[in-house]
Amino acid sequence: RWARLDNDIFNKYLSKTYAIEFPCVRVIENNINNDNNKIKKCIFLGTLYRGVRDPSYMFELFDDLLKQNKVIIELVGVNEDILTDEQRKLPIICYGRKDIEECKTMMNSADYLINIGNKVDNQVPSKIFEYISTGIPIINLCQMKNCPTIEYLKKNENALSLIKNEEEVNLQKKILETFINNQHKK
Repeated sequence: RWARLDNDIFNKYLSKTYAIEFPCVRVIENNINNDNNKIKKCIFLGTLYRGVRDPSYMFELFDDLLKQNKVIIELVGVNEDILTDEQRKLPIICYGRKDIEECKTMMNSADYLINIGNKVDNQVPSKIFEYISTGIPIINLCQMKNCPTIEYLKKNENALSLIKNEEEVNLQKKILETFINNQHKK
């Protein structure tokens, strides 16, 4: 129900205003190819900003999986200059900026979608809602315990949220590998 508006300025717009449900999730029942010998495609779509969205913890968590050729990471919207010389030898592909249709096609080809959380707690990356609507499992890498994305993904059985914690990085690597190797439905 709409709250009562005492200001006549807004009343003329009430007939043009509709409540919408967000995000638009539809049920899709497709098994994801869970052949553990198949290299899993993990895709991040977006931009990386120093001081706001940092990929270093993602690289640390995925390091063993990349070296063992269990996953490939595709970074859409990211240039190769963010990679170290050692990372350039790993199965990491940077595509740079793409138009929205290319991004949607690439997103739908993923086995897993990666969200790298912001270092600020007053912003929810809008891509998280697009990710949810695909039904593809989400690996949500948070920079802080109060990351706003955690609440949105809490009830999603196809989402894993890991909060950056250098002391538990080895445990989190195991949790990540288990998540990637488990059966998921799209």
